Amino acid sequence: MKWGSAYLREHFFGRIRTTSQCEGIHSLLKNYVDSKTSLLEFMHKFSEFSVLTTCLESFEKQAAELYTRNIFKLVKDEIEAAAALNVTECPNNGDIIEYNTSEYFNQQWQFKVSYNKDKDLFACECRLFETRGLPCSHIFGILKHHNAKCVPTSLILKRWTRDAKTDFICSIGEQDSADDIVPTLRCGVMASICWKLCDISSKNSADYREISSELLKLISKVQNKSDAQARLSPTSVLIGDPAVVKSKGAPRKVPKG
Repeated sequence: MKWGSAYLREHFFGRIRTTSQCEGIHSLLKNYVDSKTSLLEFMHKFSEFSVLTTCLESFEKQAAELYTRNIFKLVKDEIEAAAALNVTECPNNGDIIEYNTSEYFNQQWQFKVSYNKDKDLFACECRLFETRGLPCSHIFGILKHHNAKCVPTSLILKRWTRDAKTDFICSIGEQDSADDIVPTLRCGVMASICWKLCDISSKNSADYREISSELLKLISKVQNKSDAQARLSPTSVLIGDPAVVKSKGAPRKVPKG
């Protein structure tokens, strides 16, 4: 039905969506739901459905995939503000290029951005990245000026990303001493890992049976190992009378009969 738009282009329809537009929305939704999707699953997947609202969709999509939900909202505000910036390139100074950025119809507030081509590093006078670890709107404006498709890794702080806990989990697994890690913390980390495994395997009956069987075997193995260690360690302590210690001073005289 896309050919129909050519014949209806001069007619006013009051923003009514055409059939082709509706079909495009349906094809997009089919990537997330199907005929067997329950209402509960639909609500979870609908909340994960990404809706791009800024004009810089490539930056917004990358930020939505990398950052956590709360940090993404802050980065999204900076991306939206970048659309209203004017960028002027200063005279070239070797490997470092400087730009002046200003708001549309507001030339009073200007910030200078420096870009090192060799190291792919950005620095802005507003110091938002140095202060909060977030790329500012002025840097996004420079990236837009260069027609960049993604944000360089030098502007992505690991602690604000979804994978920030990966290194933390790996470091916990490398420690062997029980004094270094509280058992409660270990339990929380393993529960987080198992929850992801359960979420993936529960969607397929074959995976569900395989993972359930392997988990039962693993539980039995760990339990037997724990019982063996418990038998080797002393289970009881003999409690006897305290040792008699001779008191200081002269011995006590026993009266004669």
